[in-house]
Amino acid sequence: MVVLFGEIFPSAIMTGKHQLRIASFITPYIQFLISILYLICYPLSLILDKVLGTKCKRYHLEYIRQLMEICKQQDVIKPEELKIIVSVMELRNKYVINYIKPLHNVCYIQQDEPYCKRLIRRLKIKEYSMIPIIENDCVIGLFKSKDLITMDESNYGQLVVELVKVYQPLIISGDTTMLDLLLMFQKYKTNIAFAISQELQGMITLRDLFNEILDDVYLDEDIHGTVRIESTSQQQSIQTIY
Repeated sequence: MVVLFGEIFPSAIMTGKHQLRIASFITPYIQFLISILYLICYPLSLILDKVLGTKCKRYHLEYIRQLMEICKQQDVIKPEELKIIVSVMELRNKYVINYIKPLHNVCYIQQDEPYCKRLIRRLKIKEYSMIPIIENDCVIGLFKSKDLITMDESNYGQLVVELVKVYQPLIISGDTTMLDLLLMFQKYKTNIAFAISQELQGMITLRDLFNEILDDVYLDEDIHGTVRIESTSQQQSIQTIY
């Protein structure tokens, strides 16, 4: 009945050269019908807003989590997959300030630091691919350590910032959520960010994000060189990403 009187019949009647004349004829009746239904619909909408609220979310995060639990019980998804999905959903409630590495634990160089053997030795020991450049407790850029290590001794004494390509750093606020940080890494095609409030607070990397998402699945041994993942079938080494 709804399809017949609400779609098929009106379409058939309004097809042809007399559309405007028909529409003009039935307009007063439509306005009268709207006025009558308004007396019913408006009070009903107020009641629904009072009972259900005006800003109800379509899907609550907890409902989605329960749905994932049901999928796990029915072997639709694996427990490891459920763990990762839930961890990603919880990133919106976690803030960067709680996961940053303090500046005194970061391998960096000063803006006026010269190229020398001591610096090369330090970079080789740390084995980090990207090195921050600091000036007056402010990060002004990043450079690739391989660009410096491959240079010859004839460049000794020159400033590092004059010898390498300096990349723009990603600066964020400490109250940025981990989910927003993940989206920023994707948008700006980088894996390092620096948290700043009144001053430089520290650094956070894509690996820190992975640690939070994968939890104990991703084991960080904190040994400068490699990070190892152990499973029942294999052991895999992954080079640090910063």
